[in-house]
Amino acid sequence: MSGRRTASLAALAATVTLTLPTGATMSWAAQPDISGTHPTPGQAATTGRPTPAPPTTGSSTTGHAPATPPAIDPPATPPHPTATHLPSAPATTPSVRRATPPPPTARRSTAAPSPDNGHAPTRESLRQAGPHDVETMRLPREKTGTGFADVVALLPTHQPGPTPTVVMMPGLSGSAETIRWVGERLASHGYAAFIVEPPSMLDGPAARGKAVNAAAAWLISSSPWASRLDGSRIALYGYSMGAGGVLEATDAHPHVRAVVSVFPWDFRTSFPSASAPTLVLSGSSDITAPKSFYATPIYRKLTGVSQKAFAELAGATHTRVESPDARLSELTLAWLGRFLLDDPRYDVFLCPGPAVGAEYTSYQSTCPW
Repeated sequence: MSGRRTASLAALAATVTLTLPTGATMSWAAQPDISGTHPTPGQAATTGRPTPAPPTTGSSTTGHAPATPPAIDPPATPPHPTATHLPSAPATTPSVRRATPPPPTARRSTAAPSPDNGHAPTRESLRQAGPHDVETMRLPREKTGTGFADVVALLPTHQPGPTPTVVMMPGLSGSAETIRWVGERLASHGYAAFIVEPPSMLDGPAARGKAVNAAAAWLISSSPWASRLDGSRIALYGYSMGAGGVLEATDAHPHVRAVVSVFPWDFRTSFPSASAPTLVLSGSSDITAPKSFYATPIYRKLTGVSQKAFAELAGATHTRVESPDARLSELTLAWLGRFLLDDPRYDVFLCPGPAVGAEYTSYQSTCPW
């Protein structure tokens, strides 16, 4: 959530059954409405916070934030992002962002791997843009499917074969612009990233989850990019209420290959049907979605998820994700590489995971996987 807590849930979405390129079928259906667990607009100021659940240690490495967190974030009180929109672009004239060439001292062979090359991943490569140019296109809701609004597509140019797909959802009142840099980063590393906007900018996590499911079905079946996508390799990425939304979506449909939930905000903290490998991120300075109320209990209650990890970013406020951050890039790409691409070379970045110190105040996981 980029700002005020609110939730306006949409009606139940229809079930869509898809035929994947391989001939297998996948069913994307909306989960039951759980509007009783979400506040109505205006309640946020008077509703008490739930009793925080203590984090479990398990197989974990937990540290403490340094006395003075690194000065890399916005002020502790995050501004409310405005619901700005990207200008519409005709389908016939996509824009292309050229990949930034490496500095003279960099070796091209250390570029982060994409689904179509054999380059070994390095920590440095995961923290920067990949080798692919990025093609960008926006479709307004009049040209998309039912159950969601605008879609911003960011794809690697000249990517041969079906492309692994990441469906992304922003937070409350935030447009696709708030997480566009993440989509561009993913596309530069060889993923097809689609930032989906919900029917209403004020929709809560449950409604956003339904929008994610509807968009995923449309993308791999009848969207303009369907023939370029790998319908058997789909991941979900969400921020704030969108982070709660992707958890709601995967709880209804455990067919996705990986989930990244960044600074989640959702009054619902239990997702018993979720089974996809899930990465949960929080910020040590996030007063909008404090980890004790959201990220920690969500991670602890992912009892059906055998492959999961939790990381707390030192000094990060709730809006940290809205501008480029090397840590977000590193962990997101490592998680998708390991579980969406099923590439064990990425294990080294997740098991035992990043060291606790100036950049991370906590990390725990269920590895080895």
